[in-house]
Amino acid sequence: MRNYLVIIFIALCGILIYLPSISNNFIWDDHIIIEQNSSIRAPSILWIWTHPFLPPGFAQEQNIYYRPMTIFSFWSLYKIFGESALFFRLFLLLSHFLAILLVYKFSRKFLNFNAAIVAMASFALNPVHTESVCFPSAVSDILVAIFVLIAFIVYISKNKSGIFIAPSIWLFALFAKENAAVGIFAIVIYDILFRKELKFKDKIFRWSIWIIYSIIYFALRINALGGFEIAGASLVPFWKRILFAPYFLLRYILNVFLPFDIKVLHPEVMLKMNYILSFVGIIGVVILGIFIVYIIKKKDKISLFGFSWLIIFLLPVLGIASLSNALWADRFLYVPSIGAGFLFGLLWEKYGAKSPKSIPRLSKILLAGYFLFLMFSSIIYAFDWRNDNILFSRMTEDAPMRAIGFSGKSGIFATKNMPDSAYYYIEKAIALEPNYLPALIIMAQLQMQKENLDSAKFYLDKAVTTYPNYVYCYSNLGIYWIYIGDTTLATKYFIMAHRIAPHDYIVNKNLGVAMISLGDTIAGLEYLERACEYYPEGTKAQFELLNFYYSVRDTVKMKEMLDKYPQLWQFIRKQ
Repeated sequence: MRNYLVIIFIALCGILIYLPSISNNFIWDDHIIIEQNSSIRAPSILWIWTHPFLPPGFAQEQNIYYRPMTIFSFWSLYKIFGESALFFRLFLLLSHFLAILLVYKFSRKFLNFNAAIVAMASFALNPVHTESVCFPSAVSDILVAIFVLIAFIVYISKNKSGIFIAPSIWLFALFAKENAAVGIFAIVIYDILFRKELKFKDKIFRWSIWIIYSIIYFALRINALGGFEIAGASLVPFWKRILFAPYFLLRYILNVFLPFDIKVLHPEVMLKMNYILSFVGIIGVVILGIFIVYIIKKKDKISLFGFSWLIIFLLPVLGIASLSNALWADRFLYVPSIGAGFLFGLLWEKYGAKSPKSIPRLSKILLAGYFLFLMFSSIIYAFDWRNDNILFSRMTEDAPMRAIGFSGKSGIFATKNMPDSAYYYIEKAIALEPNYLPALIIMAQLQMQKENLDSAKFYLDKAVTTYPNYVYCYSNLGIYWIYIGDTTLATKYFIMAHRIAPHDYIVNKNLGVAMISLGDTIAGLEYLERACEYYPEGTKAQFELLNFYYSVRDTVKMKEMLDKYPQLWQFIRKQ
């Protein structure tokens, strides 16, 4: 009974340290990935499995992400709790709680109780998980960890059916995020290290089952994305990405054990990185390689498996393949850190619990100090993820040479109708990164508000030239022509935007209003109704529709609108 209480206590500590992040606010990418994503309001689950992860209004280039399991979690939460960010955040905490318990269960397969507890605690309290546990859009990393761990626990169990069940569970990890694909290599290494009694043909049979499930995943992925793309375009030459990969590997490994470099946004840009870093990385990896060779010679299978896990799950985030717009992010360490915790527990089992009699408590004091450091660091960083204002302010401090934080703050002030403050921050963003898309769009919008239409057109033309597939370039060009007074030309741009993102709330709202202005009332109302359907919590399309019914004195429709969208009463009260 005491052992169970210890396990539950550590797991609870692992979620309590992130309570400072709890608020009823979506942040950063949540606004489009969750809040305004029509997929979470889809009437059928089938929709989720046949469409990309990111809505077209978000993807600046070709959409390469297929994560139906992640969208399914959002869809389920929305169906049960509605658009409450609080419940999305609570879901993160509960998911992390489950992942912690699974780390213990997984570690217990190789380590004694005390060592498994150490492994569990080092994973539960590590501040590198702050982003994953406090940022609703980042739940995919936790889901990958949960399904991968369950798959492994089932696979290494004595139940013979596990060789068939485990790959099917792993498939759900793939559906959560692409980085789960490397899990098949961890399975191969496990079989090589711990199942020498199996004949080679038996191993091939086992691995072939995992490959079959991979084929199923890629078939569904190709169907949803309309192609086989697994990496986006990169401005960094492939040889340079290879050159810096050792540096990223070394830095990730150091940070998971000694997490002194936790940031909301890391400032590195590979194009501007010093080649000395690549040299340091290569030296560090050579030293790591020598250590791994030593482990192999010592025939320490458990240590080798722990290192293998850590390195294998870091492979997708070393910058070699352009799988993410982020060069470096703490959330990328969530799954690899399972291996790090495993190694920490093994280290305690071999050496920490056997300290010399002259200093019997030193190792325990050091371990307690380390865990306290992890806990307090996690608590401090959790405060950064409460709302956009805190988050973007932190970004400007962590990465003062990046545009994203300043652009985000500008967007906040623009929403609050404080154009002078918005303009101040957007000028900084443009100065830092002249081609940063969100900054170009916000700058154009601010210029239109100031009636500097030539300047607005300049920024919009630059945006559409740099990102020809981005829906809001065309949407804002349409708004520009509305300012000019050419509704016909504006409608053409709204139609172009609609072709890219037919289920986008803003796109349908703009097209609906334009169609009504041109006299095509039936089509206009249809687009406005679609916008309301895609984002029922919105106000812009709903107000436009209500305003139309008011103009034609259709009181029945007005009452229906007010009953269906109670948020519209705020406009009624203002008048």
